[in-house]
Amino acid sequence: MPSDLLSSSDKVGLQSSTRGLQAMPAAPLPFLEGVVVRSFLLEREQGNIIIYNSPGISAAAGEILQRGRPERLLVNHWHEAMYGRPDLDVPIFVHESDREKTKLPIAGTFSKREKIADDLEVIPTPGHTADNDS
Repeated sequence: MPSDLLSSSDKVGLQSSTRGLQAMPAAPLPFLEGVVVRSFLLEREQGNIIIYNSPGISAAAGEILQRGRPERLLVNHWHEAMYGRPDLDVPIFVHESDREKTKLPIAGTFSKREKIADDLEVIPTPGHTADNDS
């Protein structure tokens, strides 16, 4: 992974401020100066889940795997594909309206409000990307 995708912060591994939720290293948003993005690892008995795609996944891949192989990566919308597939073997899920534009290997989609097991609810919020009005 190119080193210029990672934040200049000295925080390079997983960071936690809430039990069970780990923040990955921040990376600059390439088209908006001063704005960073990051992914999160939600640790769950039913299987860990990564939320958002960012370069921080690849940067923290070893630490992520030490906590258990994640069962899925939830991609918020197709813009997150700009960072490419993370250096981690994890099934990728995205809203069905964004599937075609998401240039990543998609394992599954969601289209409406739904629960993953009994502790995480996916709630689509339309409007950020074109054609995502559900």
